[in-house]
Order: sequence, then structure tokens, then C-alpha cells
Amino acid sequence: MKSVFGFMMLATLLISCSGESKEKNKQSSTSTANTESSENSPQTSVANEDELFMSFDFIDGKIENGFDEWFYSDKGNNDCNVYNGLSQSNLCSIDGLKLSPYYNYYNTSHMGWTRFGFIDADTSIAKKGASLKVQMTGGAYANSEGGVSFMGPEIKSKQDFMDADLTSPHLGEPSTLDGGLSLYLKTQSSTALFGQFKGKNRLTLWLKMPPAAGNLASQVKSNSLRRPNIQFSIYPFINDSRKGHYYHYVSNIPMGGWTKVQFDAHPLHFNGGSPGPYSAFDEGGYEFSGKGQEYFEHIAALALVPSFSKNLPVFSEYYIDEIRLGYVDYENEETINNVGVGFDPDKLLFDISFNDKYRCLQCSAEYEVRYAFSPINNLNFEEAHVPKEVINFNRALNSSVGLIKKPNSGYNQIWAALELNQEHKIKVEQGKTIYFAIKDVSKREGIEESKVDNELVNVPGLGEIKKKNLVKTISYEFSVIDDSVNDGPLSFVTEELPIAKSNTKYSAQLLVSGGVPPYNFDLIKRPNSTYQINETGFLKGITEESESFELIAQIKDSVGSAIQKSFTVKVERELNPINDKKVILLADFKNSSEETELSFYDLNTVIRDRYTGFNDIGIYTKFGMGEGYNYQGIQGPGLDLTAGDKLIFTWHNVSYADHEFTPTISFTDNDRQGSGKGGIWQQMEPLTLVASDQKTSTYTLSERESGLINIINVAKNSTENSAIILDKIELETLQPSINLQPIELVEGVEGRQYQFDLSEFNIDKNITNIETLFLPPGLVLNDKHNIEGVLVTEGHYEFELKIHRNDNIIINVPAGIKIHPEDYYTASNCKVIANFREWESSGIYLDSDFKKIIKDKYTGLYLNGFTNTVASSGSYNYQGVSEGAYKLSNGDKIRLVWYNNSDERKYFNPRISLTSVERYSRETAAQWEEFDSVTIAPHSYGLGEYIYSGDKKEYQSININVNYDQKTQLILNEIQLVQSSLPNNSICKLE
Repeated sequence: MKSVFGFMMLATLLISCSGESKEKNKQSSTSTANTESSENSPQTSVANEDELFMSFDFIDGKIENGFDEWFYSDKGNNDCNVYNGLSQSNLCSIDGLKLSPYYNYYNTSHMGWTRFGFIDADTSIAKKGASLKVQMTGGAYANSEGGVSFMGPEIKSKQDFMDADLTSPHLGEPSTLDGGLSLYLKTQSSTALFGQFKGKNRLTLWLKMPPAAGNLASQVKSNSLRRPNIQFSIYPFINDSRKGHYYHYVSNIPMGGWTKVQFDAHPLHFNGGSPGPYSAFDEGGYEFSGKGQEYFEHIAALALVPSFSKNLPVFSEYYIDEIRLGYVDYENEETINNVGVGFDPDKLLFDISFNDKYRCLQCSAEYEVRYAFSPINNLNFEEAHVPKEVINFNRALNSSVGLIKKPNSGYNQIWAALELNQEHKIKVEQGKTIYFAIKDVSKREGIEESKVDNELVNVPGLGEIKKKNLVKTISYEFSVIDDSVNDGPLSFVTEELPIAKSNTKYSAQLLVSGGVPPYNFDLIKRPNSTYQINETGFLKGITEESESFELIAQIKDSVGSAIQKSFTVKVERELNPINDKKVILLADFKNSSEETELSFYDLNTVIRDRYTGFNDIGIYTKFGMGEGYNYQGIQGPGLDLTAGDKLIFTWHNVSYADHEFTPTISFTDNDRQGSGKGGIWQQMEPLTLVASDQKTSTYTLSERESGLINIINVAKNSTENSAIILDKIELETLQPSINLQPIELVEGVEGRQYQFDLSEFNIDKNITNIETLFLPPGLVLNDKHNIEGVLVTEGHYEFELKIHRNDNIIINVPAGIKIHPEDYYTASNCKVIANFREWESSGIYLDSDFKKIIKDKYTGLYLNGFTNTVASSGSYNYQGVSEGAYKLSNGDKIRLVWYNNSDERKYFNPRISLTSVERYSRETAAQWEEFDSVTIAPHSYGLGEYIYSGDKKEYQSININVNYDQKTQLILNEIQLVQSSLPNNSICKLE
């Protein structure tokens, strides 16, 4: 905590004219810094008393003790039935609300990287008492060989962190990691709503961002930063958390102090697309247009998404405190929305962000901002103080008359820093509450405004005013830290316990107050010996058949005070218990590899010995009598399996004799035992198959073998070549769900239609329902399991598919989509270096700056460009131009146009060399660089882009390697060069 005013202070953020804060006005909020804000002024901004939703004031500052009616569920317990709850820690309320970290599992530069971390309590950085600390730890990164490496321990709970080896990065490891860590707030079920949100239209929270997430010097418009970045968002799910969600966000940067984020009922985007030509919602979104309170009332889930948490040092953290709910009337809910204010305690600067309603080429906007040391409203706005300087995102538009200018008309985000007048800085140093108000003064010529913007509102004391002319307010209050101890009597906060179900696990949290912590909990009476209570008051056990049971709990505090309370718990009978064990088909071998049924794209390839063949039963030794001439199985990106999972193999004896054999299994060797690369093989149980019978053998995974399994290879070790047939491979697991490896969907372009059929990934077997989390704006999942819609905003989006099957199995699929800007396929300042696409009719086009085409001896012209025509190895390929003279400067681009001549979607990372004119090899590897992943649909064109980042330099060649094993499938059509020195009307285009 930083000493700013000669005493320790924290920044408390309140909605203007809301009720008193939790500290009961430690600093006076009625201080009249300017006489224009009189107590007798008509009330033109109305607010009800805001309500504390989540205080994060953990008992004794420990997350394990919970706070208010919220309790902590540690990793391995899932006492509150959270999705994936066994593998991470969570916060849960006694009425069924849940707050959980959300982990992604992407491990490519294109999709992002896994980031581990956990939630904890913190008392040193908090508004009062304690705050929620989100601690990020290790994760994945791309190593120098082009593979994936992990740095730091895999941590998903506080206990993991305490047990972990927290060494610093080693030589060669990155100092920062790209992965971020979000939070997900849910109700009791997918369709249950937050009762606390009824009658509200404001959700506020305090946010403490790490300094590495940005600064004032870099928050400026430039060629690489065209508008303020989105820093923190909420995604409300309306009525059903399984369906689409809206987007609300702010663009504040870390200023050193706390940032207040104030979300209203005006969304900025929606998964299913935004309305009209300007992507402009009215307050309340699609469902409740003009009705902000109803919008809030129908929220079923919220994602809290800190975009700033990416690209930070390995051990980074951020803090959230006091989430509050409130209602404000007579303010601009249409053209000014979702406001944030941050504070720099060293320079006494504030930063403010909000969003315009409209986005289009003509959607420019400007706003007036004022401040005061008493509440500002529609009546006294003009009398409030004009900042000494408004530091706009576009520094050329800085203002001394209080004007904030929208930096980019094509986006919603608006940001500015505010310097107060010198005579007012002393009031900030004294901790006086400061109030801000924003007014829209945009002319908006050339666009058609929404009718609701110009609707009249009868404001008390002022009469009728257009909605767009109302002010929007937010205030920032400084509060002295209160270290007082609660000396009230020891008492139970929990009045009753939740209903139990027979023959199932039961859990509940007992909450207490008063007395002198720490507390000691005990059960004086319990229904059976399985019921236990821990030191934090967390109760769990297994409930037997009965109508109800009595439980008597006792608490003692540290000075010996003790109380008891009796609870009667009703028991409901569980009518349809589901067996925890799940048996999942992995492979059902048929007449060929193509006909074999494979359930998951993560194990999507059949492997077999050259002497092994198929029939309508399965796979078997077709030729030869040697017992070593047999192996069969499956491989792919890999499934995450745990110790205790069992693999089940079904064997058939199709002969008239009995046979004994002992199969062996390998998870590391994808060929014959004792040949090839070798590997570890384990002996399975001996098996006796009587004539014309079938039987299963099983293999249980050990702790050492658990984790990512990408090969399942089994050898039967029998000389009977055609008698014994492997029919299928199944998995028996206790896992509540199966986590697949990340998939990257085909790329798209902003503003264009998009469709992707999920059946490409073999995940549509036995589907009853699919839930989506964090789909990109504009996209929805239709009834045919296709993702479709119009792509709204460029960027890389990570989301998750939760697939429910009719066999009670849940499949979790992390996914990503890269959305390019709308002008992605068209480049100005561009010329074609080499065009191989029309060589049949006009010969190869070669730019005059170059004299020679270069290529590998296994590379040739095919169809519409260069590709492997002899061998399929990705290393036996290069093509390009040489004997030239051209210069590259930082930011110049080399673009490659590819054609996918196959029936499958292709994902590959081409290589480029500006100095080598030979084949890629270990010896020349230092001269080559790898592109980001390129994704191309079947029989379609795609684009790869290389951005030069070196000093200005002259080169003589451009050499391209496909870096993918194929033959006549991935074809290089064209090489393009984009340079600022080329004419603006020199265009390269790919339709």
C-alpha cells in the first residue's frame, strides 16, 4: 500500500449519489468544495442505496474461512458442484452461487497459451478488510524448436501454490507469459437468475491492475495502436448461461491506485451479432430494449474477463474488491456507457474510460467532462470544474476546455487522462471524494441515430430533456483503512442448512461472527460417522436413507466462549442415481481404417503393422505367423487421462480351438515392439479365449502413465495369425468429464459470413446438447451443431464447447477462432513479387527486381503453383525468388497466397528465409523463421503473413518452405510484398 496523503489510504469507488459506503463515511462525502453544488439544488440524478453483493472480507484474511455467506471449496472437493470443480478451487455461496477461475488450454502462438493460477485472499491490498487476489503462475510457451514447453508449476489452488517449486525462469525461458486468467460467476443452474440483481442497473467493482499491464506513456494513438485496448470486461448471459452473451467493457490502464469499474445495462456487442449498420444497441439489449432494470434482473451468469492479464510476468496478480449493485435514474444510458475511473497517487492524475453507442466510419463523437467535490447532476453540470487538461488518446486533440475526443470512429472505446486544477489537488491529497460527470456534445452528422436517443425525459427541476443530453456520473472516494476488530458476541450467521439427498455426498458451510478468532468447530451430534467439520466450518459427509436428521454444531473462539446450534436437515430420496463410472468407446475397428469408428479427434488415426489387416469384426494379423508381426491401436493429439482410468480391449476368437496369449501395451511406441524408435511396453493380464468366444482384457493406468496419452498401441503376442481379432478399445473413467486438446477453427474476416461444421472433429457422436462459453461476438451455435454468423470484431477469440452425450459423458473442447480485419485480403502499398497461379496460360510472372525462380528438386509446378510433386516430406520443399535487390524496413510485410487442394482443412506453419536459397536443414535453421499458423478450408485459398521486425536492410532473395508433409495438396500461388514506400494505389487483392 502506498502512502499518498501522509496516512495510508485506499481508493473507494462509488456511483454518484449512491448510499453510504461500507465504512460509514470515513471521509466526508458532503464536503462542499465548490458552492455551486448546494444541498437545496433540485435532485436531477436519483439513486437508491447501493447494495454490497460480494465484500471479499474473508474472515481473518484467509480465503479458507470464507466471507459473509460465501465459503471456499478446495481442489479435489467440488463441494458446490462447480463445472470442473474437482480440478481447481472455487468460491461458493450457501444459496448456490459460484465464482470460479476459468482456464484455457491453448498452446499455439495463434490461439494463446495455458496460464495457471488460483484465487486467494489479501489484506495488504484491499479497500477494507480483505480483497480477492487472483494469482497467476506458470504456463505454456513456444520453445526454440517450435514445440511447446511449460514454465512453472501447474497451480489451480492455494494448496498447490504452497506445495509448489516456485523457481524463477531459467536461461532461455521467457520472462512473460501470454495466458490470462478470467473468473466465471454463475447461479444455481443454467437458467436460474441472480435475485440480487432485481431492480438494479449498475454493477460496480474495484480493480487493482499490475503496473506491467500498461502506462500513460504507451496509452497513445499510433500506427500500431489505433484505439484504446479493452482492459476489463463482463459478459452477461441473459436468461440462460448455455446461450449467447453480451459484452461490456472499459479501457482504463493501471495508474498505480485502484480503478473503479461501473457497468450499466447498455451492452456493446452480442454473440449473435449487433443490430443495424452501426452495431448499436439500446439500453437493455435485444430482449429488454429501453429497460435496464429488466436486463439486470434476467442475468443468469457473468464472466469477468481481465484482458490486461495477458503478456505479464510469470508470477503476476490482480485484485478485485467490493462488488456492489445499485440503481441510478435520470442519466444518459444510451450514448455514454460502461464507465471506469482510475487514479495515479504519485502524479494526482485520473484516467477515465467509457464507450460510445455507435461504430462506423462516420461515427465520430466528442464529450465534455467536469469534476467537483460534491455530487454533479443535470442541473449543476455547467457549474462544475473544467479539468486543467484533458490528455486525449490522440495527443494531438488534448484539450484545456474539458473536451474528450473519440480516437477512432470505427470503435466504441474512449479514453482520456485528466489533470485537475492546481488549487484542487490539495483536496485530493486530503482525501476528499471527487465526482466526475460526462456529457455527450457530439453532432453525429451523416448517420441515423436511434430513436430512443432523442426521447424526452421529464427531469425534476429541469423539465423535458433528450436522453442523449443527460449526464453520466461516477465518483471516486478515498477511505482510511479500518483495522478495527469485531468485538460483538459470538453467534451463528447460518440459520439453516441445505436439503440433503440420500446415498449421496453432502456439504455445507457454517458461517459465524463475533467473538475473538480463530474459531474451533465441532459436531456434538451427527447423522453418521462420515459427517465431519473442518477448522473453517466446512461440513461434509454421506447421507443415508431417512426423512431428516438432526445435527448439532458447536463453536469456540480463542478466549473460550462457546455456543451450540441445532439444525434439522430434510433428506430427499435420490430416485435415479448415476453410476460414477463411465465407459467410453475410443475405437471400433471395421473393414478398413476409413470405416473404423473413432470417437475423438484427439485419437483420430489408426496405427497397425504391415502384416495386420481388417475384416467386419475388427483388426487382426493377416499375414505371417511370427508373434512379433502384430500391433494395432490409435494415436493423435492426445487425451488427458488420470491414474485409475482403465483401457478395455474386446477380443474375439474366430477359430475352433482355444487360445492363450498375453497382450502388451505401449503409450510411447507407435510401431512394432523392438523396432523403429523403440518405447516402453507393459505386459497386460494373460487371457484365455475358448473357441468362438469373446472376452475383454483391461489395463489400469498408473500415476506415471497418467497425463496426456497420444498413443494407445497393443500387441497380441500370439502366433495365431487370423484367429484372434481385436474388436474395439474403450475407456472406463471416473472423471466427470473428458477434456480434449484445443482445436483451432478456420480463420475468418471481419464483416463476413462464417460457418464451421463441428462434425469435422468427430465430436458429434451421441450428442444431446452443446453449451458454449465465450463465443466471439456475432457467432451462435445452431441446432445442427454448426457455428455460424457474421464476424463482428477482429482479434483472436478463445471459447469452449461443453458437449453433453446421451451416455452421461461430458466432453470439454477448448477452441479458438482468428478473425482478421475487414481489409485483410486487400493490401495497399503492395506489389506481386511472383505469381505462379496462371503459369499454364501466361507463364510465371516475376517482378523485375528479381531474375531467378528457385526451388527444391522435389518441388514442381502443379495445378496453380509450386508444391511437393515427388516426395511428401515437408523438408523436401522450397520455392522462391533470388538474384534480386530489395530493401525491407521494420513493419514491411511479405504475404503468401496458398491453395489447399485437399478434402481436409489444413493447419500449417510455413517457414521463410531472406538469406538462404537452399533447402531447410539443421545447419541452415538459424536463417529461417516460422510464420504464425495458417488455416485453410478444403479447396480454398488462404493467406500467410510475415511481418519484418529488423533494421532497414537490403536482401537478394525470398525463400519459402511449406513445413508440412504433403504432396500436391498445399500449393504456393503467389508472393506479395507490402511496403510503405510503394504507391498507395498499388493494390494486392485476394477475393
